[in-house]
Amino acid sequence: RVTAAMVHAAASAAASTLSPLASAAEVERFLGASGVDRETAQKFRMLPANYQSLVMERGPVQGVRNPSSVLCNRIHDVESGRVSAPPSVNAHGVAQMPGSNPAIEKMIKDNDLDSSAAGVLRSLPASKIGLALSLKLEEVRNPSALIMQNLQEHARTQTQMVVSKAISKLR
Repeated sequence: RVTAAMVHAAASAAASTLSPLASAAEVERFLGASGVDRETAQKFRMLPANYQSLVMERGPVQGVRNPSSVLCNRIHDVESGRVSAPPSVNAHGVAQMPGSNPAIEKMIKDNDLDSSAAGVLRSLPASKIGLALSLKLEEVRNPSALIMQNLQEHARTQTQMVVSKAISKLR
């Protein structure tokens, strides 16, 4: 019998491997375990999803004397660029810093993308770069918003496919 917990676990695992964007559920779990004050929690919720992921990748903040202060410092580090996505690895196993893809950098420059969209594009795994580069941005009023929307929809679709496969294996 497939339980809701099994489906949720499969969806969470799939989402974490398919997207550099934090899901709302991941954010709420992180905040629930952190013990931060309301103001800090709201500030964290308002961050772009890729920034939330970078903050969460630094680990939990519970168990420290002032978790709100620790989380605020991590948010500041990400917003100021002191913390960025880890290097990706190319097909030859050589580490590449985010943003080293010339096609992605050209897309960012040509379309005057905001820092959130640029950050997401730079943190994409190699398998998703083709999807991003295929977006038609020439006639779009807000290309940054289109990029964020398309990548989130793609991650959601991929998660649904993985969950469907996991459910069919459990039956």
